[in-house]
Amino acid sequence: MVQSNTGQLFTVDPESGVASEIDLGGEAVPMGDGILFDRGLNLWVVQNRLNLLTRVQLDPSLASGTVVGRFTDETFDVPTTVAPAGGGFALVNARFGVEEPPPVPYWISVIRRPG
Repeated sequence: MVQSNTGQLFTVDPESGVASEIDLGGEAVPMGDGILFDRGLNLWVVQNRLNLLTRVQLDPSLASGTVVGRFTDETFDVPTTVAPAGGGFALVNARFGVEEPPPVPYWISVIRRPG
């Protein structure tokens, strides 16, 4: 899980509920929102107001990880969650702060799997 305000990542033991921080070696994923544990040991973190999808490569113990890439797309407008979509990802845009009167357009950004 991610703590949005600090950008820290945690594993949680489903039996005990105990959370343990994942050491990112000084990196963080602030404004982290949706996360997806993908093929291998990739953790994808949506950083909503930063309009980023960040890839964290976790070590097999899940105790540490390395931020290996931060990606954006021109269609992102405060994405909040991520799901697999074909060979890529679908990200739902929350569009926080939009002041247009209803109906306000919303969309899902579908992107190729980055790097």
